[in-house]
Amino acid sequence: MTERKLKFWGQSYLVRTDIEPFSTYIDNEFTPYLSESSIVDTEINVLLEKGPKEAIHLNRPRPESSIRVDGNKITVNYKPNLLAKLRYGCSPVEHPGVLAWLTYIVILFPLFSRYEKDGYVPVHGGLVRCDGRTILVVGRGGSGKSSLITMLLGGQNASFGGDNFVLLNPETQMVLPLVTAIHLEKKNPVHVEEIRSVGRTGDISRNIVRVVPKNVFTTPEHIDKIIILGESAKLNAQVLLNVMNNESILAAYREWFTKLNGNRLPRQMGEKDIAGLLNLAEGLPALRDMREHQLEEIVNRLNKKTW
Repeated sequence: MTERKLKFWGQSYLVRTDIEPFSTYIDNEFTPYLSESSIVDTEINVLLEKGPKEAIHLNRPRPESSIRVDGNKITVNYKPNLLAKLRYGCSPVEHPGVLAWLTYIVILFPLFSRYEKDGYVPVHGGLVRCDGRTILVVGRGGSGKSSLITMLLGGQNASFGGDNFVLLNPETQMVLPLVTAIHLEKKNPVHVEEIRSVGRTGDISRNIVRVVPKNVFTTPEHIDKIIILGESAKLNAQVLLNVMNNESILAAYREWFTKLNGNRLPRQMGEKDIAGLLNLAEGLPALRDMREHQLEEIVNRLNKKTW
């Protein structure tokens, strides 16, 4: 059994597991939050065994897992069958997709739920600070969020606040970073030299590289700019809401929350929440639709704050 301590903003976890690859995955994905603190708010156990019948069953990771919550203690059981081994083509507990889902249900989803009490809701997007200003980058899958963030991190005085999900308080326009590693397809438009200058790199799979940025921030900041990739036409509240909310992991979070809270739904943003953010938003084409000189101009403009 291995242990990892994670210290987030106002929340500390102790994660115990008998799945060694899961501990390694946490080390690589949540590097800025690794801690030696003796303070523990939530104890998490992730066990490679079948859960009890009374546990709440989840359909991820495949074929299923189970979860029990007892006060500040969360226990997740995952026992893959032969079909799962055939599906993944390897031991499921070594597959990055399985490990990612375990982090969602025992780390990120509980954080989403915890911060709802402070007015924050999860959104699909990444976060970067460029010379003291905070930029939220959102867009549908494949629009180039991760690539743009990595390029912006190549600028002076740039720091990283998240690549996949962040937490947004629409009333205060504050955003809370969730600093997990950047995942980039190897065929992305960012040059290898740029990636290496941002931080530590390593392969996740044949097609995906992990980047662990060296300059990060982990405390709430006020949003100064929202970039919406793949939405260069006229923006409205519904477009921004769809881009931030319509994502499969967030749909899975809503299902997770409902099962653990007696069918109560988590807080979700509406068009009224989004309306106040529109004046900060700028729509841009997806990176795949930009020429190299256009992309270079946008990166330079955002880094120099000529908005």
